[in-house]
Amino acid sequence: MLPASYSMKPTYRGDHWEGINSIEIGFSGGIPEALVSGRMQFRKDKKRGGIADYEINTASSGIIIDDSGSNGTGWALSIPQQALNLSAGTFYWDLETIDSNSIIKTYISGDIVLGQDITR
Repeated sequence: MLPASYSMKPTYRGDHWEGINSIEIGFSGGIPEALVSGRMQFRKDKKRGGIADYEINTASSGIIIDDSGSNGTGWALSIPQQALNLSAGTFYWDLETIDSNSIIKTYISGDIVLGQDITR
């Protein structure tokens, strides 16, 4: 299964990114394992490997687990407004989840354009 694709609203380098109010990952058939963590990496190049240009994760409270799936229907995450420490340009990202069985899955990916700011 390929991840869903989502192009985020463009913003300016240095401005606070509006984040994502809600990401819901539903499951049909079978009860999912509890969601333990998530991480979102931004890269100028779509290729994996090497150091990401920027990462947001649950360990730093950059990604919030709103529902770990204990209700048996799915997971809910949110990503609060925050600064993205990135240069101007187009960045590609994906969101990986890790469940209580240490299974890593990527359910969503996309891109974001950061324009060059004028005011410093």
